[in-house]
Amino acid sequence: VGSDEIATGAVTTDEIFDGTIAEVDLADDAVTSVKILDGEIVDADVNTGAAIQGTKISPNFGNQTVTIGTGAGTTAGTIVLHDATASDSYTTTLQASATVLASFTLTLPADDGDANQVLTTDGSGSLSWTDPAAGWVDLTTDQTVGGGKTWSELGTFDAGLTSIGADVNLNSSSDFATNINTGSSTGTVTIGGTGNQSIAIGDNASGTKIITIGNNTGATGVTVKYGSGGATINGGTAAASTAGANLSLTAQSSGAGGNDAGGDIILTPGENTGTGTQGRIIIQDGHIKSTQTNPPSYLSSYGNGSLSNATDIAGRIDVTIAGAPGTATVTFDKPYTTPPVVILSYGNTNTARYLYTDRVYVTSTTTSFTLNFSASTNPGARIYYYSVIETQ
Repeated sequence: VGSDEIATGAVTTDEIFDGTIAEVDLADDAVTSVKILDGEIVDADVNTGAAIQGTKISPNFGNQTVTIGTGAGTTAGTIVLHDATASDSYTTTLQASATVLASFTLTLPADDGDANQVLTTDGSGSLSWTDPAAGWVDLTTDQTVGGGKTWSELGTFDAGLTSIGADVNLNSSSDFATNINTGSSTGTVTIGGTGNQSIAIGDNASGTKIITIGNNTGATGVTVKYGSGGATINGGTAAASTAGANLSLTAQSSGAGGNDAGGDIILTPGENTGTGTQGRIIIQDGHIKSTQTNPPSYLSSYGNGSLSNATDIAGRIDVTIAGAPGTATVTFDKPYTTPPVVILSYGNTNTARYLYTDRVYVTSTTTSFTLNFSASTNPGARIYYYSVIETQ
């Protein structure tokens, strides 16, 4: 029976064997609206298991716009993509926002981009693959970088990393290198801002915390500046029945292969203005103690005497005068840059009593100082306490 031999609207399910027309019963593009009652197939006319392929529908889906979703009061338009497994256990779903402020179109790029690139928009819906943008990264929740992670895995932060009301924790069970730099020889890295803020390194518990500023080999120095509130290095309080820990300042040692001096530790009080006084170096509720690994050496022309509690800076000299001129020399363990000033005080009665007759005076060089007894006529023990100060 040809299609031209069937009257329009004449075939109903009553005239069809088992009431169903299968896909194989139809030639491609064979059924048109002219052969369908009232010219329209509605949703109720299609069995849920019909599985009609796109090739049986004219025009093909590939040649038209597909609208998903019907508007207010229903779920936003959704596309469900199934996986390729036989069990079809999992799907990937793309869904429009429940509230869209304006209609828009997103146009995908022409390729799949390069590794680590991100998909960005030009603001008009045209998408492209780009490298992560340099700039500030705002963190609104606690962020942790640890377990072997690196900054490069989070992105590139050329301009900075900032936290808004949250902690930024850098933790690792092994060595973890975090380089924070400006990428410019003139840039500034700022930690903290206005107001009361704290930077905590370690937890004051056991273990060694090391802060390295610079690479210890460059010619450029490190400067720490502070405001009118002052600056404090505070070790806190040790646990009960535990001695307080030391605070050490160690200047840079000279390089090998030369006769160069080690770096100085310089404490410079603030300059005064007008009639104000110069700043001072204050030891509050404490003492100054001089220690060194190898003490200075001692030699006397009298063939006797010794040093005790002695360093290159201070100590005690015991010597017995034989009633004739002589010397007692202290040789520093570490030489001074310029000949220092040596200050003597008397440690017993004879030293003070025979000051005039001993005619003792001090000469110094960068490596030693000598007590010269120029006219000693009264034999006996002498005790001197010395202090050494190097001036410019």
